[in-house]
Amino acid sequence: MKHRLAKPLALIDVLRLLHITSINFLRKLTLLFILIFTVQIISFSQKKAYDKVEFYIKPKKKIDSTFYKTKIQELDSLFGKNKILPKDYRLQSLIALSFFPKLKEIPIEFKLKRISTTMQCRPSFKRLAGKQPHNYKLYINKKNNFKGVLINEVPFNAQIGLIGHELAHIIDFESPEKNHLIYRAMDYCTKKRKKNFEHCIDSLTIVHGLGWQLYDWAFFSLNNLKSSKKYKNFKSEIYMLPKLILLQIKTNAIYKLD
Repeated sequence: MKHRLAKPLALIDVLRLLHITSINFLRKLTLLFILIFTVQIISFSQKKAYDKVEFYIKPKKKIDSTFYKTKIQELDSLFGKNKILPKDYRLQSLIALSFFPKLKEIPIEFKLKRISTTMQCRPSFKRLAGKQPHNYKLYINKKNNFKGVLINEVPFNAQIGLIGHELAHIIDFESPEKNHLIYRAMDYCTKKRKKNFEHCIDSLTIVHGLGWQLYDWAFFSLNNLKSSKKYKNFKSEIYMLPKLILLQIKTNAIYKLD
């Protein structure tokens, strides 16, 4: 049985193949350079933004609840203005607020409510209408049969990270950009846009100094045995995974202060 030899490629075919291959290579190389450049710009801007910041509490892996219980009055006088704080999570809330000094004058009310997630931030009608002063509500889930994680089940350090994430939403909502809230509302329309938005909020939490606390919260929420598979899938699909949080911590200069 005779085997048919493959028809040799013509010179023009070879040139076309090399041309396509080189284009794909150049595209990938260009994307790589853009990614590296973007990371360098973000890292530089974060470092410049925090070069002169004096943290009330320096970014650290674990925040000692016993020690800061003795500082609660000082924390309250510095960061408790215009705030209605939850009795059971007052210390955690004040510690988280200390990392967001821009929110000192912003009215924020923490409220217990039956909601579909662990915590939730909502701007008031005044904020939506562009009126002053802006004020916000942070809802804490009190649903007993909730299939996810309730805040009272979360370790102290992770509670601070959870609250910090919600406070980062307020930092984002306070953006002076025109129609910013309209764009944010649109970010809830698709899973992809919501993921990008929540990753942005996680990054804000990290650059404000609560990276380790956010890491603890993310790790706990994904590994809690009580939580449903649906809850864990949602968390892993929309929010930063612990390994990505850890990567941002390691590349941010403010975490070398500890």
